[in-house]
Amino acid sequence: MSSHNGVSGSPDRYSFLEDSGVCLPRKLDSASSASSSSIMKPPSVQKKRILNYKAMSRKPTTLLGPTALPFPSEYYDPHSDAPYMYQCFDVLDKIGEGCFGTVYKVRSKDDDELYAIKKSEIVNNSLNMKQAKNEGRFQFQLCGHPYIVKVYQAWEEMGCVYLQLELCTQSLEDFAQSTHDVDERTVMKVLLEMCSALRYIHANGFIHLDVKPANIMISRDGTCKLGDFGLITNLRDRSTKNIDEGDSKYLAAEVLSHRYTQAADIFSLGISVLELACDLVLPSNGDSWQLLRHDKIPKNLPTKVSDRVVQIIVSMMARDWRSRPTAQQVIDELRATIKDVQQEETVEPAPQPPITTPSTLYASLRDVIIFGYQTLIAKVAGVLEYLNDLFAPKEYAIQELQANPIRTSTPLSGAGGSRPTVVNRKLAFAISDEDSN
Repeated sequence: MSSHNGVSGSPDRYSFLEDSGVCLPRKLDSASSASSSSIMKPPSVQKKRILNYKAMSRKPTTLLGPTALPFPSEYYDPHSDAPYMYQCFDVLDKIGEGCFGTVYKVRSKDDDELYAIKKSEIVNNSLNMKQAKNEGRFQFQLCGHPYIVKVYQAWEEMGCVYLQLELCTQSLEDFAQSTHDVDERTVMKVLLEMCSALRYIHANGFIHLDVKPANIMISRDGTCKLGDFGLITNLRDRSTKNIDEGDSKYLAAEVLSHRYTQAADIFSLGISVLELACDLVLPSNGDSWQLLRHDKIPKNLPTKVSDRVVQIIVSMMARDWRSRPTAQQVIDELRATIKDVQQEETVEPAPQPPITTPSTLYASLRDVIIFGYQTLIAKVAGVLEYLNDLFAPKEYAIQELQANPIRTSTPLSGAGGSRPTVVNRKLAFAISDEDSN
């Protein structure tokens, strides 16, 4: 692999986990022991509302929102005890839940469109409230990028922060749970789209710090989009003492030492794609966790992923964070890889000389004889037609004379008068001796 872009992953820079006596299980091997209900599936629309709210003692406060979406909605009744979400949206299903809060699938009463609403519950914690507000504010600032989940509006109500988000079909984690044989095109698509999102985030002075398959959403048109900006950090703000750590399975080792750089996002994306490509069950701690962060990779790499793409992934997981490529460098290397593959696919193979066998030799000789015979017959027919035209001029001339005679009034010898005489100029040579006498 070329290293001019900072992407290098030559085999001398890494070894295999199995050489250290560690072997990671595959998701396919453990899927049979897990129930199918553990796999999150795209929810179906239900004709009912979820009304598990508490009486409201404080009115909603707008945090952000474009002018195109007025807040509050015309469906909002300030005298009702129902929260704003249940007044202005039909809550169709609960599609996610965790320590961050709960995500609902909803239909807006204003425009009849489907959305996702993330509800983050904050209980008497000013730091968590600030973090929840920053999530919506920073994601709203960055969501103009095509590979970042859009935020439409946000509000605070009864100690909770609500984000109205673009609805996606599933996460990359859900996709990986049901798809155990991912091809190289899918791997490269995820890398390209997520590196594009990270390039934009990093260029604006932020680090995501929570890149993982569960936060990579797949939209309804199949595009991968980065979401969940709960841990996003502004690098321009040097007060990083209160930064929370992300999921340990995808965490870069230097983050544990409170070193927060954009390279941490590159590592998290690299190991996420490694998990996808190898169908691995990543460890949360232990020796295998350490080895994955010391330039060791599993041997059970899929044959559908080329060595060049594997080397890109390995370079993103380099032990030394300074050796990892930037998002732009990964994009450049992936584009070069795609270009080379396309050129190899369009090159036509050189024509191979025909293999001569007794049967092919007989067939060729037969074709030559038939062609020569047909050519000879055509030439003989041409000669016969020419001779026929050459030796039959008198018959044609007489027919012409009879059809078009030329009349004159030349006086005859020995006669006192004149009479019409038929003269044939063309056939003067054909007058017999008897006629001349």
